[in-house]
Amino acid sequence: MPPKAPGYTYIMESPQQKKKEKRASFSSKAQILFPVSRVLSKMKQKGYAKRVSVKAGVCLSTALEYLVNELVELSGDQCFNEEGAQVESKIKPQHISNSIKSDPELFKALGSNILIPFGGYLPLHND
Repeated sequence: MPPKAPGYTYIMESPQQKKKEKRASFSSKAQILFPVSRVLSKMKQKGYAKRVSVKAGVCLSTALEYLVNELVELSGDQCFNEEGAQVESKIKPQHISNSIKSDPELFKALGSNILIPFGGYLPLHND
């Protein structure tokens, strides 16, 4: 510490007074909404491999976020494009089921034997 100059006071900061920076989560670093740490811990719990990297958790979280985003978008379109019904503000299980069955890529990704409770059936259109 330098010698004290007249008229100046020196303030020493203790470790408790130092401001701590907030830690950034894996999700915020990857700029996604799905929780990477939760997906990563589930992957480790299930024991799919001896070691699981953080990049694997980020990749799976990103893929899940994309699938959910696509499903919500298609279900919203099904909800607003329903014939003979007023504009609804809720996505129902039937809308989700119909959007999965009507989109070939989602149908292939999620499987043909998917069952959604109260999902109903895909209405037939006679053109």
